Order: sequence, then structure tokens, then C-alpha cells
Amino acid sequence: MVSQKKLTNEHLEMIASVMKEQGEMAETENKKLNYFNKAYFLLNKVEMESTSFSMDRQMKLTELRQSLPD
Repeated sequence: MVSQKKLTNEHLEMIASVMKEQGEMAETENKKLNYFNKAYFLLNKVEMESTSFSMDRQMKLTELRQSLPD
């Protein structure tokens, strides 16, 4: 998806934020975890590829990690 659409890390970070918000508003626990898992995956990808440190991104990753089952 990224290579076809030319999405940047900033785009992925915005999508992850939307996914996180969707998860917070989800009606079922299963949907909530699904959104959180996708948001975590995207933010983790950005974190691994980014050359700059973001405290906001770190806080979101920690929050998502705590919301997901082990």
C-alpha cells in the first residue's frame, strides 16, 4: 500500500491516529482491539523507519500497548 500510494510516515501516523480514535469509539471489544492493533502496527512501523524522535508517538505507542492483550 505504501509503495503504491506513496504514503509518507507522516501520512501513516495520521492514519494511525484515526484508527486509534475509531477504536476508542468502537461498540464492541473485538472492533476496539482490531482498530488498536492496526494503529499500533502503523505507529510501530513509523517509529522503526523514522529518523526523528517523537514523544507524542512514544506516548501513543505506550497507550496502545497497554490496551492490547499480551
